[in-house]
Amino acid sequence: MNRRSAMKLRQTLIVLMSTILCTSISACSMTNQDKPVYAVNDDNVTQICFQGTTYQISATSLESDELGGWIGIMKKAVVLDKDLNIFTQAEGITFIDGQP
Repeated sequence: MNRRSAMKLRQTLIVLMSTILCTSISACSMTNQDKPVYAVNDDNVTQICFQGTTYQISATSLESDELGGWIGIMKKAVVLDKDLNIFTQAEGITFIDGQP
């Protein structure tokens, strides 16, 4: 392979990799646009706010016919201090059976 064809191959690979990278970045940002936004109430950490409605976290058990509609899964970890103040939060955490 001569020097000229090696240079042309390198340029083609750079353009191809740049196109793949740009496509991947734009696809990732598009998936985040549909992501629901949840917020933990800073004043009462047992409450979650979603689309203007506040939901109370409790240990109460309900029958399935007593539940409302499905709104999604919250993938956010919130670390509290001993006084139940929010210490830190992280999104995108996935837990399986309570294990990180």
